[in-house]
Amino acid sequence: QQAVGWIKKMYTGDSLIIKTLNDPDFLKHLELAIQFGKPFLFESVGEEFDPIIDPVLEKAIIVENGTKCVILGDKKIEWDEKFSLFLCTKLGNPVYS
Repeated sequence: QQAVGWIKKMYTGDSLIIKTLNDPDFLKHLELAIQFGKPFLFESVGEEFDPIIDPVLEKAIIVENGTKCVILGDKKIEWDEKFSLFLCTKLGNPVYS
């Protein structure tokens, strides 16, 4: 919880978006954060991620006509360099692959 509190305090004025992977609208908010360069916090992350966010985690950015984009699901989203992604878990020793 200390990390979550610090992140919330650091990005208070930057329109920090806070979601969990269980929220039905997390993907839409993630898309908007990527496009507009907003900080995004996933809270209560387990050891499994939704595969749809893999391109973001891997930073699989493609360049088309000089514009950086990432494919998220079936959409091509314009990538803003100011975008920040934070993942916070309550697990003591998480293992990710």
